[in-house]
Amino acid sequence: MLVISVHRFFFSLIALALCFGGCDSKSKGLISTPNTKLVSTALDLVSKGEYRQALPHLKNYVDQVTVHSVDNGLIQLEDSTPNDLGLHPTEVVHLLAFVHEKVGESEKALSYYLLATDSKNLLVDYALHHQAKLYKQQDYQEESILAYNRLIQDYPVYPRIITAEFQLAKIYLQNNDFSALMPRLEKLKEKSTPTDQRRAKLLIAESLAKQSKWKEAYQVCSQLIAEKSSDWVAWEALLQISRIRRSVNTISPNSDQLMHQAMVYYHNRHFTRCRSILRSIIKKSGQNQKLSGHAAYQIGYSFYRQRQYSNAIHWFRKVINTYSSSDYLTRAYYRLTVCYRRKGFTTRAEVNLKIFIKKYQWSQLRPDALYDLGRIYERKKQYSNAIHCYQQLVDNHQQSRLVQRTYWQMGWSQFKSNLWTDCLKTFEILQDKYPNDTYALVAEYWKAKCYLRMDKKTLAETNFRRVAQKKRWYYSDLATQQLSSAKITRLNSYENSLAWLELDKKKSIRVERLMRFGMLEDAVAELESDFRSSDKMEQINHTYNLMVCHQKLGNYQTAYSYANRLKSFPQLKNDNGQLPIQLYKTLYPFHYADEIIENAKDYNIDPLFVAAMIREESRYNAEVVSPAGARGLMQVMVPTGKAIAKKIKFPDFKGEMLFNPKVNIQFGTWYMSDLMREFNNNCSLVAGAYNGGPNRIKGWLQKAKPEKVTNLSPTSIISQIDIDEFVENIPIDETRRHIKKVMDSYSIYRYLYGKVIDDFEMKKPDLSITPELSYK
Repeated sequence: MLVISVHRFFFSLIALALCFGGCDSKSKGLISTPNTKLVSTALDLVSKGEYRQALPHLKNYVDQVTVHSVDNGLIQLEDSTPNDLGLHPTEVVHLLAFVHEKVGESEKALSYYLLATDSKNLLVDYALHHQAKLYKQQDYQEESILAYNRLIQDYPVYPRIITAEFQLAKIYLQNNDFSALMPRLEKLKEKSTPTDQRRAKLLIAESLAKQSKWKEAYQVCSQLIAEKSSDWVAWEALLQISRIRRSVNTISPNSDQLMHQAMVYYHNRHFTRCRSILRSIIKKSGQNQKLSGHAAYQIGYSFYRQRQYSNAIHWFRKVINTYSSSDYLTRAYYRLTVCYRRKGFTTRAEVNLKIFIKKYQWSQLRPDALYDLGRIYERKKQYSNAIHCYQQLVDNHQQSRLVQRTYWQMGWSQFKSNLWTDCLKTFEILQDKYPNDTYALVAEYWKAKCYLRMDKKTLAETNFRRVAQKKRWYYSDLATQQLSSAKITRLNSYENSLAWLELDKKKSIRVERLMRFGMLEDAVAELESDFRSSDKMEQINHTYNLMVCHQKLGNYQTAYSYANRLKSFPQLKNDNGQLPIQLYKTLYPFHYADEIIENAKDYNIDPLFVAAMIREESRYNAEVVSPAGARGLMQVMVPTGKAIAKKIKFPDFKGEMLFNPKVNIQFGTWYMSDLMREFNNNCSLVAGAYNGGPNRIKGWLQKAKPEKVTNLSPTSIISQIDIDEFVENIPIDETRRHIKKVMDSYSIYRYLYGKVIDDFEMKKPDLSITPELSYK
């Protein structure tokens, strides 16, 4: 692309601006009175994301602004007092430039950014940065360099100054201007964060490679990987090493360097390439037990992460039998037992765990082994053996992260053994030692159940009420259900919070302007900068506004994280310790409400149950992909999506469609509805089947049925068992937790949004037939 000289470009814009101003011999350069309603209308449209509709209103306003002079090569707009919206005309020009940029009209955006880089513009540094980036995108290299240098020199406290410096450095690198590049990178190494220092070193490596200084570049990249193999800088350094080795064949990595490179592939889930390098290390290292043992263990662990347990078993055995003097012997032995359990070889796992516990009493993994052995005994209903394992753990390993959970499992085993007194004693120890732990709340609930089994109904009711009044998690809702006459609300919240409303008013003038203009990415940068330099009293306002910005950007998962932080600020709590209901509506949002309600009506399921499932599956992140490959809001697997598409006659389904919220919600809602029919409308079982699969739930139901009863259908079994106890007995932690999380969220969604969908009517389904399915 032809690069226009700076001065010619500037003066062409001046002429353009004069035309916009309609300045003639009679006007004498004076500003006409602009119609500020045009700006108000434009701001309303921008707030709705209707950028193209906002353009003519802003253009009409800016056409009334004339150019006054050119000062030191910079265009100055005619001076004017701020208009009645509290904006200077240059700020409106900045907004017009931003809107042109949003709709993809880069050349027009550049012309207006040039006019907006005026000191009267409150956000001149942001205008200058956008201008510099657009110059780069349009391949105006010289202009981009000038704009970046002006930004860096004139606005050193600009929130994105480090980003700008790196962007300028990349231009110098692209242009092979090493004399300008290297001093800048050296400065960045001195004054930036550890991550930015690594970025600077990476650019140094790239510059060395471009100068054919292969060995120096290789050493820098190897050092970056050795320092940390799990971040994106390490991955980029590894790619640079690959380019270097393709360019020159005289560089041969040593075994340590190969190990670090393999770990980069491992952290980025390139397991096949990782294992290939690790095998070469074993071949190259020969009798080096330490290095070969490490490599063999990592091969096994990579298979373990992919759930390829047979292959993992082979390599863990290799570590034990071939590299027994390595540092990875006990880890391999323990992981081997876990693989046996996952493969269903329970007896073999049990034998190995007993050997491990006896032989490696010094190992840090001994508490894990004791806990796992206890869980095996539990599943075999050998509760006395399980209790013995758990007792060893709590007696000998009080510092273990598993202690709280072990007290709970021990009490649960006693409950299953009908040892009510022992169970109560264990749960009381747990509550005394760890009163604020979640397991203390769980213990309180099951103490109440214990009292029921002992026919001590008054004590049971007292405990249920105590759990319900704590309003914490899944168990508080269960306890409330046990108290049929109680009127206990699910959330500890209050309405009409003035403190919450005040948060929206407390912004710096720059943040207010950025958010008002819809420049939300820039507002996030400004807020993050303000947060780092603010005191605790101000941090609540910055946290609130960061939450709002990310919500408007559609970054719902990030918005949730900021909302969760707000819970810890005492300023939001009233005298009763309650939090604003608006905060809970942010923590439990109802995004995509129209799509959810429409599909819920079509498939005859409570939309709030669907909303709760989405929250727990993805935190409303439409682009998320799980390690197993589940996609989108409701984490639908591609094969499942294909099966559903066939059943509902969805045309031309492709896996990528699952990232479309409308498609994902339709497929996930249909699947939930199908599970509701399969499990007699029991939401707990549906949540479990959605996560662990319906066949697993059916298998566990068969094991849970009364011992003397045979050949019962899942529907019949459901009516004869204690669902709470069934959920607690689910052997897969992830599925058990998923049920509790979904059911807890479902309870809160009903509390928050029940009135919103009061007109929603579900027909009572006929469980004997499959309803008509169709693509909408």
